[in-house]
Amino acid sequence: MDQTRLLPLNTTVEARVPWRGTALALAGVVVCWTAAVAAGTMLHPVGLVHDIGLFVHLVSLVVGFGAVLVLEVYGASVVLGRRGPVEVARFAAALDPMIWAGLAGLVVSGAALSPNVGSPATWLKLSAVLVVALNGINAHHLCARLTALPATRTLRELPTRLKIRLLGTGAISQAAWWTAVLVGFWANLH
Repeated sequence: MDQTRLLPLNTTVEARVPWRGTALALAGVVVCWTAAVAAGTMLHPVGLVHDIGLFVHLVSLVVGFGAVLVLEVYGASVVLGRRGPVEVARFAAALDPMIWAGLAGLVVSGAALSPNVGSPATWLKLSAVLVVALNGINAHHLCARLTALPATRTLRELPTRLKIRLLGTGAISQAAWWTAVLVGFWANLH
């Protein structure tokens, strides 16, 4: 069955995302997350290796979360009417590699920091990271859909369902990133 038949007829060809690719991406995220959590329970580096892991973790946070914050501020200008959603989606596509590199660095280096999987706070943080990644797949596909639209399209001209998806994706992103950051900070204080 042609997967594109499931989308509205007015959806452009460039914006159509095959469901198999999305399912593989989501499964890949879950597998990588699970592997990192498993590795974190087995690895217990000390000294220089731990310090390098912590440095990579902090740099990855700056790169990934920093790019997300810049994107969210830039994206807020759509709501204020200063930019169009297509322009912001194109900017998001340019930041996408930084966000994913930062997230990947956080996951890999986090495994090297021996997370305390016996702690509910650690599971909250790990779950927030998983939500960030899964929402990132959604955001990536959402950007592909938006960049296929004419550049002059305004927020008001978008279908209500797409506007809700945009706002929901941004809200989920912020909630999950901030949860991971704040729980990680709090856990390191105690």
